Amino acid sequence: MPQTMDEAKNIGEKALTGFPGIFRGLWQEAMIIWSAIWQKIKSFWFRYIDSLIISSRERIKSFLTREVEKRKPAVEEEFQKDKQEFKQEIPDISKNLWQRIKDLIK
Repeated sequence: MPQTMDEAKNIGEKALTGFPGIFRGLWQEAMIIWSAIWQKIKSFWFRYIDSLIISSRERIKSFLTREVEKRKPAVEEEFQKDKQEFKQEIPDISKNLWQRIKDLIK
């Protein structure tokens, strides 16, 4: 227990100068621990999960490519039908539009 104010001041200064060192040491220890944890997580991810995701993505891509190729002729045929229908409807639409314009002018 300090007897004078000067002794109390000296004890307080020593304590305050020691805190940053203590915190720095604790921080460095925590960083070492978290770094080790991060390395284990990263190792687990690349060993198991990453390869699972890549293989799943490749299987899905392969399936979708086969489906697209299988359905492509039907889609092209439907597109050609729609294109022909549209070509047949254009004269009617233009006649109706022209008639509306004429009606507006009258």
